[in-house]
Amino acid sequence: MKIRKQYTLFINPMLGTAFFGNNKFSTRINEATLGEIYDCTFSELKQNLKMLLNRGYRILKMNY
Repeated sequence: MKIRKQYTLFINPMLGTAFFGNNKFSTRINEATLGEIYDCTFSELKQNLKMLLNRGYRILKMNY
């Protein structure tokens, strides 16, 4: 049985940045109002990050 991990992706189009991280990051960023928050599986996260890189976004991984 596979355990599917959820990742949180936060996109701030005003700054052109995208942050992703684990559950701790999800808890911390949950109340953000300046961007969009998405819950993704690993394969969805990889696809979204490739798309954002092609559009010129800076990508940052947050561990906390």
